[in-house]
Amino acid sequence: MARNELLDVNPDMWGNWLWFVDAREELNSKILLNEFHLTGLVLCRMSAMQVHSEPENESLCGCTSENMQLDTTSLIGSFALDHKRYVELSMRDLKNHVVQTQMHMYDMCLQESAEKTHAHLTALFTRLGELILYSETENETMYDDLDGLQPGPTGAKKSRIFTEGIVRWYINVFYILFRSLYLYRTAKEPITRSDVTALQIFHIEATLDTFYEQTMRWDLPPGAVLCYQHEFVGMFNSISQVVYYNYPDYDRRRQLAWDLVAIGDHAIYSLAPLLSVYPDIELIHEEAPLSCVPGRASKNALITNWRIMLTPGFLYLLSPTGDVFYHKNVCSLLSAIPPTAEL
Repeated sequence: MARNELLDVNPDMWGNWLWFVDAREELNSKILLNEFHLTGLVLCRMSAMQVHSEPENESLCGCTSENMQLDTTSLIGSFALDHKRYVELSMRDLKNHVVQTQMHMYDMCLQESAEKTHAHLTALFTRLGELILYSETENETMYDDLDGLQPGPTGAKKSRIFTEGIVRWYINVFYILFRSLYLYRTAKEPITRSDVTALQIFHIEATLDTFYEQTMRWDLPPGAVLCYQHEFVGMFNSISQVVYYNYPDYDRRRQLAWDLVAIGDHAIYSLAPLLSVYPDIELIHEEAPLSCVPGRASKNALITNWRIMLTPGFLYLLSPTGDVFYHKNVCSLLSAIPPTAEL
């Protein structure tokens, strides 16, 4: 991609990738990377080009050349796996840091800050673009993840290139982490009401199967479902497949006592019973396209209902007008919905 081509890229590409493109589009033997993967691939390469060509500016993802020169410990403290600068991370270092962020992103936000965590994530994303884009000039020792490499095309300058499988994995995980961090930083606490419908024992008993499914999603690492769907194309039928692929010894959660569920303080335990009381609230998952940018007024006339987004460890309430709400108590969260919106 030449420098002049960089100027012609649609500046809305980043938002379109995060919220409008369907990441779940199936692959096949001829299509190893779908539109979502290719868009993410362009974005990480663009980010690398931008921090090299315009060091005083931010890339589309928010990274700067200054951030690339930082030591990883300066942004994520004790979560850093080494004392290398982002620009010095090898393929193996990068993957280890991405996995570390995948498992501990919210802890990073709490112990450091959401802003530093975002800077860390954008630096990792940009480093991915550097390793892909500048493989001819990078030191050979940077390419130390042999499982993620394959021979380049005959006659090409690059003797080794990233495999489609490792590209899919990186783009899948970065996509989910960027979305989750954006929601975390955008969400506001709702103005709660006291007249939320009280849960009864029969609500809990009638939704046990749904409860098991939702808690399994809650317990997975961010991006695990999307990675499984693209790794085992056409084989995803149940969330339990993903759970036992990641955690072979997983023991599903047991529902709490009725009085604890009714309070709503243990959000994931109360979600299934509450949604049976509010059937018009749509439940969506972390990998679903939203068709709007969270936190901004929605211009999509098709979005008329309230939605709950279930992500690992967090529930977000999305209004039809684009607001994002979060509350540790799911009853308080749903009380943000005005009575006129309920049936």
